[in-house]
Amino acid sequence: MDKLESASKLFAALNDGTPAAFDAAAPALAPNAFIMAPVRGEATGREAVIQNLKGAQPAGAAEWEGPTEEPRGMRITARTPGGQFPGVTWLLTFDAQGQIAQVLESRLRAGPAKPDPLRITEAMAAAINGAMDNGTPTVLGYVNEQGAPRLSFRGTTQAYSQDQLAVWARYEDAGLPTAIQNNPHVSVVYYAQGRGNLIFEGRAHIDNDPAVRDTVFDHSPVVEQRADPERNGVAIIIDVDKVTGRLSGERVNMARAT
Repeated sequence: MDKLESASKLFAALNDGTPAAFDAAAPALAPNAFIMAPVRGEATGREAVIQNLKGAQPAGAAEWEGPTEEPRGMRITARTPGGQFPGVTWLLTFDAQGQIAQVLESRLRAGPAKPDPLRITEAMAAAINGAMDNGTPTVLGYVNEQGAPRLSFRGTTQAYSQDQLAVWARYEDAGLPTAIQNNPHVSVVYYAQGRGNLIFEGRAHIDNDPAVRDTVFDHSPVVEQRADPERNGVAIIIDVDKVTGRLSGERVNMARAT
């Protein structure tokens, strides 16, 4: 059995999608074949790989391509327009007998999507405001005065408005407050396993208005307030320009109108 014949048998099985078609394709796989798939994980051995592949059929596949030869092996692709991902691709490598040795499954990368209008939703605000108490404080990235990137955990990060975040910085003359005087661009990362992830990008500035200072300090976690009981720090407002990520299973892609 040559490589093209082996790949064609697997192509037919994936396209057909029936258990019988996969069983018929089994001889095209090496006895110690291996598969790695994004959701279904890894499996080793001909029968285990066939069982794994039986769950691989992409729903709504409208177009199939392959097997096509490339330097690393042969490739099969299923395109699924309108789906969560634009398709699935399988890279096949072979042993000396022409049997499939590896099946490496990947999702096709989606093209750039038009962002939605920027608006920090109630769900996003709840995630950010509760991050510290949930044990998942946000990470804020900025560029320091020497031009080097810096990351710092921020327990006071909070939603300030529908297009702004805020943080309380305890020291006015060091770190973030001084850095944003030269370069206001910052990013804020939220991640909580099983809940979601969000990346905020924007421009930060210090706001010395007493009402703003009180609001930001008062909405900070108590443990953070205790670190600055005299309120010697500063309120930093971040005008958010972009939000990307995923929250509660829903993709987030927002941008401020230009």
